[in-house]
Amino acid sequence: MARTGTARAGAPSWPELAASDPMRALEEFAAGWYPAERPPGTGAYPGLPGPLARFHRLAAARPRLLGGQNRLLPPHGSGGGAVHVLGEENQGVFSWELRRTAEGFGDDPVVWFSVEGEEPVAEQEPLSGFLLQFALYEAAVCSGYGACASAVPAAQADAVTGALAPVPLRPFLAPWMPTLLYAGQDLVVSVSASGALFDVWAGAAHPGALSALRDLPLAWDRFDG
Repeated sequence: MARTGTARAGAPSWPELAASDPMRALEEFAAGWYPAERPPGTGAYPGLPGPLARFHRLAAARPRLLGGQNRLLPPHGSGGGAVHVLGEENQGVFSWELRRTAEGFGDDPVVWFSVEGEEPVAEQEPLSGFLLQFALYEAAVCSGYGACASAVPAAQADAVTGALAPVPLRPFLAPWMPTLLYAGQDLVVSVSASGALFDVWAGAAHPGALSALRDLPLAWDRFDG
């Protein structure tokens, strides 16, 4: 599937920040997508890498950032061990981990995708980009309004993403189901490769945001617009 696309009129500006400042992009996305439910967090979260501490301060006000399909674990410090479990799939199929070296975690460490009994594999983006990808993927698959289509050919997936802004990061979940992410006005779309076919999920802030997808040549499994 080609990663092409030009943002349509009214598309958000935060995707332009994704490559250079993914945490700022995450903050702008979260502010527009999730209403604050609590006061902003002020915790220092000693021992955690900077991007993760920043994420948890953001999630303190917007707890849905912690996920639904998959979840990031609440902040619990890094302890003294070599492995910090960052998050997990909802049925425990896989987890994400950070690895401590003699110098600590580093400023923006590698995130490791871990399945029990197998060697961990690195996600393609470091922690800051991973956190943005995690939040976008969860918005795409867990929003109250959405659409999904399974096992579609590349041409149909491209029809969905052609008028959206690509999030310019390397694939999310690459060790398992490589996933690209896209954004439109009040809309987030994930496209996950499954062999030669693709699974498409669209999450919307409101049903009207799905209107641009209504007439596309897809057999939607679900469509709320």
